[in-house]
Amino acid sequence: MSNFETTLPLPPYWGDDQLSESFTDAFNNSLATFVRKRPQFETLLRVDKAFHKIVENLSNPSDFLASFLLVRAHSAYRASARLACSGQVAETFPVLRSCIEYALYALHINVNPELGKVWIRRHDDGPSLKRCRREFMHVNVVNALQTKDSRLHEKIVQLYVRTIEFGAHPNEREVSSGMTLE
Repeated sequence: MSNFETTLPLPPYWGDDQLSESFTDAFNNSLATFVRKRPQFETLLRVDKAFHKIVENLSNPSDFLASFLLVRAHSAYRASARLACSGQVAETFPVLRSCIEYALYALHINVNPELGKVWIRRHDDGPSLKRCRREFMHVNVVNALQTKDSRLHEKIVQLYVRTIEFGAHPNEREVSSGMTLE
């Protein structure tokens, strides 16, 4: 057996129910995507490598909270890539939205360090929750990016809107994107 071959004995009863059967189908779809959609997989891989390079260079960060949120953004990216490769395309978009939001929150806190405590203390009491919600409104969070890079801001806003249109919020496009009317 080569390094790329593996045999994994399945546990008893695996695939005897609809849930574990769907997990097997999703995994098999991921393998098919890896083989049959190689250019698209390579794009996912390039983004993952960029995330990984950033995350592995976060030793002793001065901004721990923003660094932690960036690690979560990477994790959400990987989860969304797995969903997309498995064929669960509409389900990918809520996770992609959270990936963008983790990264934007990290930047917002990095640009406004006092907001780290506001975010951490969100659940202390009613006024803390209100302040956190106000400070972390989407418009405020995305404006932190605009102050740093207006061209990137424009692209991220487009991507964020696209995640909503294709499933981050239930809507017509999300539901009908996988349908063909006959």
